[in-house]
Amino acid sequence: MINRSHIILAALVLLVSACTTTVTPTIKVQPASSQMDFHGGQTTVYVSSNTFWTASCEVEGVTVEPASGFMSGIEPVVITIPESTSAVTQTIRVSFVAQEEGGTSKSSGKHWVTLASRPWIGFAEDSATIPAEGGGIRVRIEASRPWKVASSSISQAEVTPAAADGTTILSVSLPRNDTGAARVLTLTCALQEDASVKAVFTVSQPAL
Repeated sequence: MINRSHIILAALVLLVSACTTTVTPTIKVQPASSQMDFHGGQTTVYVSSNTFWTASCEVEGVTVEPASGFMSGIEPVVITIPESTSAVTQTIRVSFVAQEEGGTSKSSGKHWVTLASRPWIGFAEDSATIPAEGGGIRVRIEASRPWKVASSSISQAEVTPAAADGTTILSVSLPRNDTGAARVLTLTCALQEDASVKAVFTVSQPAL
């Protein structure tokens, strides 16, 4: 004969087990990545999870709205990236973590934003001198974008390369100066995509 107390105990065990069943957190973030020009802006990702989730980013100025959710199906999340002040391309990570309230198990997802560097160009030095007999110098030009030689104040000057993509060494040469007066070569290089972003280098040459 089955003991009634045993039946009650078994029922209680089943009830407790049902009440303590844990959920394994899952989270999915789509798309996994996006790209922005140096102006920054907004991108929308879609988050789905079976429990409570939060979002965060360690980069200053980046905002995520909403920054949390709870089993809300596929939820649109807007990530706002501020304008870049960096001379190099940045990769920004936005992290999403799903965790059941009071639980220790976690699941994570990420969205990566590639933020283009700020357009800039500059010479490593401001000026140089070439002797009256003629000759050449080399100067480092640094740029975050493709650039070109925009203007040269002395037509006999030889400048190579005339264009390049990013940082390189520029060679500048002048023939002998038999004009009877000292002269100055003003060399202007500008970004190909925006000629207003430019740098100026000068070369002085005394007369024979």
